[in-house]
Amino acid sequence: MIGNELAKAPVEWETPSGRIRMLSPTDCVKDRLAKFYAWDDAQALYQALLVVASQPVNFREVERWFVKSEGQKERYRLFHNLAKKVQSRWDFDESAIVDLATDQMIKERVRRLGR
Repeated sequence: MIGNELAKAPVEWETPSGRIRMLSPTDCVKDRLAKFYAWDDAQALYQALLVVASQPVNFREVERWFVKSEGQKERYRLFHNLAKKVQSRWDFDESAIVDLATDQMIKERVRRLGR
């Protein structure tokens, strides 16, 4: 389960030991975002951005799921803007993605304190 929905389309990888079933990149991003938004977990945001940097992700499906499950379109836009930054740079490395995710978490916390 990802939020209130079943994972849509598991991916299978063939290995010397047999087949491995796992979440699709899109479902993986949804799973990581659910954790990020539920618990303000910066590591989960970082993991979602790593998937975006290295795998094709269906952003329309992520948005549909997030708005339906979480009801927070504004927070989805925040993630999508970060994802576009990651995708727009060929030279984004892990440390840059960590910095981006950490900066975003700090901004979110400061914004909440200002309310």
